[in-house]
Amino acid sequence: MKKQRKFLGLLLAVLMINLMLPTFTAMGQTEINPLTGLAAAEPDRLGYPPFLIPFSRYPDVNRPTMGLSAAPWVFELYVNAGESRPYGLFYGELPRAAADIVPVIGAISSAIPGVESLRKQYQAVLVTTGNSDFVLAEGLMNLENWYGEKGNEKYPDLPLQRLEAMMEKWRGRLSAPDLEGIKIPFDLALPANGIAGKALTVRYASFNEIFWEFDLTQGQYFRSQNSNADPTHQKDMDVLTNQQIAAQNVIILFADHSIMADKIHFTVNFNFVERNPAIIFRDGVRYDVFWTTKSESYEREMEKMRPIRFITADGEPFPLKPGKSWVHVFQPGNDNYEVEALGSNLKSAGSGIWKFPYISIKPEEKTLSDQP
Repeated sequence: MKKQRKFLGLLLAVLMINLMLPTFTAMGQTEINPLTGLAAAEPDRLGYPPFLIPFSRYPDVNRPTMGLSAAPWVFELYVNAGESRPYGLFYGELPRAAADIVPVIGAISSAIPGVESLRKQYQAVLVTTGNSDFVLAEGLMNLENWYGEKGNEKYPDLPLQRLEAMMEKWRGRLSAPDLEGIKIPFDLALPANGIAGKALTVRYASFNEIFWEFDLTQGQYFRSQNSNADPTHQKDMDVLTNQQIAAQNVIILFADHSIMADKIHFTVNFNFVERNPAIIFRDGVRYDVFWTTKSESYEREMEKMRPIRFITADGEPFPLKPGKSWVHVFQPGNDNYEVEALGSNLKSAGSGIWKFPYISIKPEEKTLSDQP
């Protein structure tokens, strides 16, 4: 009963904070970023295509990241051997830097199998630093390669002026995004049927474990992570802003993975998914829902794909909280349970602190996340 009362108190506090925030319906439609539900920081940028950029987190020297916090959406996909890779989806604004910092983003990395499937959903341009043959065999489209100013860097930084030049080029090649067509539901009001979800651990391996903790005063989940060099969890900072990376929505997306012909790599499918499970953490609350990219009347009439959408068990749209979203992509059936504290293995029902031990699709890595 005590945990239940605390949870109800949390819900009331979040509701009061959300009621005090400004509403967004009164703003002009063209000023709203359809992927965040917030006023676009740079409204003119809504006429440019989205850009999908992979960020290298390994080796450790590539941290801390620069510019990733400006992406409205981040998709973190498993790579191999315990490593994961965030893909920033930039749309509606560019990263900003303090006056004494060179405005670059990075370090950027290469594509992995399955990213073309994700790129299609957002009709995005993919910026990478070179790709393996088995990735190119998937037929990457709207591809922009960047090897650094010297032309031979392995994990280069991408100067902001270079990104702007790419955006201008692709704006001329691709049609402007359909703001109404790519819009997804957002709502400040708390949806019903949630349970406590104030924190979560996402564990890919002993050296790659992420903590997300909800801050009631700021209404966001803040990210911390350990590394090969440091087993303790440090705040995950963005160099450009000197602020900890945070998101209003932290999402676990269960997507179908398939082993490729070489029996080493695997790919992920995001296209034409009728309905797969998803878990959404927003406002300190967990919601078990579904995601879909099925083809509906819009796709048939416009011959364009739309972003990932979330629905309830009854098929009704499920709204995210206005703001930014960070997505961890897992295979269906990955375990999760409540624990006593972040980093703990001791189960504790009702704690509101969740653990997601990653189970790789590759048989030899089934227990990788549980290695000490």
